[in-house]
Amino acid sequence: MLLAAVLMVVVIIKRARRRLNGAATKRIRSMIEHADRAGEPVLRVLEYDKVLDHLLLELGFTGTTGQKMIKGAARFSNKQALWKCHKLRNLVAHEHGATVSASEADHFKRVLEKALLEVSSRS
Repeated sequence: MLLAAVLMVVVIIKRARRRLNGAATKRIRSMIEHADRAGEPVLRVLEYDKVLDHLLLELGFTGTTGQKMIKGAARFSNKQALWKCHKLRNLVAHEHGATVSASEADHFKRVLEKALLEVSSRS
């Protein structure tokens, strides 16, 4: 039991410190650029949220995007902004007629880019 607890703590600490290597950072930047071309703000928000999910997955977190956020949000100085962006995605995905402005989509992109910078090995 003690060994299992120690191993679990080691895994948690490693995840808390994990940084993305250059190749992973480049892939995520490419995904952001792809999302930029989605056109309509609502589509961009949906695509940016997919990038957020992938970023958290690259850091070693599993589950739904929300579950990954719960596990990994402490890694980011802008965790509240990340949550708001994910909630915006949930609104447009689940509420009929929900709209998103271009400025809201642009804000999501900036928040996502800041998060990426914080976990990139080059930061």
